Amino acid sequence: MAWINTWPATHDLSAKVAGAFALAGGMSSGEELVLLNLLHSLMIFKFVVVGGDAWTSAFGASAIMGEGPFHLGTNNSSNQPGAWPSICYRHDNHIPAYFFLKAHGLGQRVATVASKLRAPHEA
Repeated sequence: MAWINTWPATHDLSAKVAGAFALAGGMSSGEELVLLNLLHSLMIFKFVVVGGDAWTSAFGASAIMGEGPFHLGTNNSSNQPGAWPSICYRHDNHIPAYFFLKAHGLGQRVATVASKLRAPHEA
C-alpha cells in the first residue's frame, strides 16, 4: 500500500467512490484483512467506500485461487471425513466464476453510488 502514501493529502477526494478487491492464494490467507486495510486507507482520504451487493461481500469482493471447493450445489459425498467430490478440487490457478460474480457486484455498487453522487452536480 505504499502507493497511497504518495498521494497529496491536499486533494479533496470526499466525492470519490471506492470499493476494495483482494485476491488470495487460499482460504484464511488474509484477504479480509487486506480488504479492511484498503478500506481504512480510503477512508483516511475521505473516499466514500462501498461494499459489495450482498452480505457475503460486505467489505468488498475477494477471490480465492489454489484451494477449493467453490462449486455451488456440491455436498460431501465421500465416506472420508471432510472429503468433497473430486470436481470441487481444482488442479489449476483459474479463478472460479463465483468470485467474478462477487467482483462484478462490487463494481456495480461503486458505479451506482458514484452516478448518484454525481447526478446533482450535473444539473
